[in-house]
Amino acid sequence: MSAPRHLRVLTAASWGRADAVGSEFDLLPDDLASPLWRRTAEFTARPDRLTPRERGAAGTLMLRLGYPASAVSIMNPGAGPGSAALPADLPPEALPALVRALMEAHPRPAEVEAEVLRIVTDPRTPPAVRLILWVPALAAAVRPSSRIGPRALPHLVAEAERTLREAGDGAQDRLGPSGVWRVRLSRALCEAALACGRRAAALDHADGAALPLLRARPASDAAAPDRLAWELESMSLLRTQARLARRSERFEEALKAASAMARLDPFDPGAHTAHAEALLRAGRHDDALRAYERVFALGGVTVAAAAFGTGWIHEQRGDLGRAREAYELSHRIDPTVPVAAARLTRATPPAGPSPVS
Repeated sequence: MSAPRHLRVLTAASWGRADAVGSEFDLLPDDLASPLWRRTAEFTARPDRLTPRERGAAGTLMLRLGYPASAVSIMNPGAGPGSAALPADLPPEALPALVRALMEAHPRPAEVEAEVLRIVTDPRTPPAVRLILWVPALAAAVRPSSRIGPRALPHLVAEAERTLREAGDGAQDRLGPSGVWRVRLSRALCEAALACGRRAAALDHADGAALPLLRARPASDAAAPDRLAWELESMSLLRTQARLARRSERFEEALKAASAMARLDPFDPGAHTAHAEALLRAGRHDDALRAYERVFALGGVTVAAAAFGTGWIHEQRGDLGRAREAYELSHRIDPTVPVAAARLTRATPPAGPSPVS
């Protein structure tokens, strides 16, 4: 999995390299671009010469690297400017990446959302395509900026639930491609049901995503790709379960999910941050500090959130000196968060008259 776009931007900014934050993949400065980067640029320069599967893989890579416009031009090279159409020859599993790239790069994202909804609600669309496309469709529908109003969302949830029932439960020892998308649709339905205020349904869909993963848990000697695929899906589900439990004020369940995230991927700073925040909500401040220390050891921009949480704990304990140090670190790493600056000011005593006249 490639680093998210914002990490690339923040890293370039920390180096003082504004020339590394362009929107064109092939314009990365020569002293920063590896030979593999240049070969990738050459490989994708003529997407019309690539097979549909190659276009899907290359476009997904571009999206993960933070170049959504390049992803769109690779996956749908025949579309004109401002087109929201989805190509019929692209492998179905690549369509969600194209939809996400279009939502980021298109001048009118509402047109992309409308096109996706048209496809998933069309009975002529193959079931396998509907199963996959409902995932980005629901993700777009629950965004605050969505054109879908709260009255229309329950109808979409019902349609997506019907598609999931048509796909069957897929009971098997390995997830397989269709099994992965059933799990992802169950997660998307969990978020959408929660947005509709249907917490019981959200819990049912979370369970519906968990059961296939439990059945498909790989053995310790399983092939690395199978194990990695299972871990990635499990991490995504645990994040959903933790968020659902927090919103339902079931803080012990949120802590259980966050603890499982940290165990499943001990090198993911985001997992340890979520674990620390769950410990905070449970009132276990000493354990939260230890979880934040693991984030510091891993490094990265996530340290800003860990430092802020550490500062908050010290402030609650009345140790303003250590709180100030933590808030300063948080603000230095990510100066775009107003609350960190506000807490830093609060923890800094006002300058008084000099003791030496």
